[in-house]
Amino acid sequence: MAVLVHIFCPTAPPWLASETGHLSGIVNLGRAMAGGLAAAPYRYGVGLSGNAVAAMPSVHFGMTTLLLIALWRTPLRWPRLAYSALMLWAIVYTGDHYVVDGIAGSLMAGFAWVLSSRRSP
Repeated sequence: MAVLVHIFCPTAPPWLASETGHLSGIVNLGRAMAGGLAAAPYRYGVGLSGNAVAAMPSVHFGMTTLLLIALWRTPLRWPRLAYSALMLWAIVYTGDHYVVDGIAGSLMAGFAWVLSSRRSP
């Protein structure tokens, strides 16, 4: 589902919007930190992603949400909830996503969970 959104509704992450003059004060922290320390591995990793500028929805936060849903009925829900909050903060702070990208990723993950749980064995 996320790939279809990336194809039919491409959106620029905050760092790219800043580079093109649509926002100010946003820095791509991943590239600034990892790109300077290990430029070749960083470029290789970005190349593996397939779409280095896809922002909507956040697949990182969607996967975090899936894990949270899966562990909700266990004692691990509290660490997972804290991890989810930190993940949302991190993807916004690093300039990779807007908050709405995280919300969309989370909603998409919840929708996928509901659809998969309705399948009969």
